Amino acid sequence: MLHAVVSTMAELRNNCSVAYAMLKVGGFVEVPEDRFGKDLSPLETKFADAMREYDQMTFDQGCEWAERVQRRYPRLIEVVEAIR
Repeated sequence: MLHAVVSTMAELRNNCSVAYAMLKVGGFVEVPEDRFGKDLSPLETKFADAMREYDQMTFDQGCEWAERVQRRYPRLIEVVEAIR
């Protein structure tokens, strides 16, 4: 299910840095803005680092990542329809 969510986020170009981090850590981790960069748990730090890693990509690298994810994983709607 996680992969389908990430694939759909990549397709829509919606919060791609979050989607990238979700793939890196295996799920969503909320990192409150007021704590960003300070006193984070190891998992929060890993998630925040992954978001920064995506943000440092060039536009073309981000597009290539999104296209790879879409080729590799199903769209969320496909998963939902398959389990109906």
